Amino acid sequence: MTNKKLAVMKNVLEIMKDQKVSSKVLFLTATDNPDLLMKAVDMGCDGYILKKSDSTTLRKAIHSVYNGELYIEPELMPILNGWLKS
Repeated sequence: MTNKKLAVMKNVLEIMKDQKVSSKVLFLTATDNPDLLMKAVDMGCDGYILKKSDSTTLRKAIHSVYNGELYIEPELMPILNGWLKS
């Protein structure tokens, strides 16, 4: 994802939060790039899932985000945990 696309996503998320929009944002991406994951979480996304995930994982992600929980692709959790500890 380019810096321009990230900036647009950040602006959209900020507008949604400022206007108290109740919609949730679940990133569906082909990249497992740790930097993008960190930026997405930092921007306030509600979930992050890889396109290669199976339908069960996708369904779980949607339900989790719908219920107000943060959902991160399980294989990416060690990256997120390491980032949160630092």
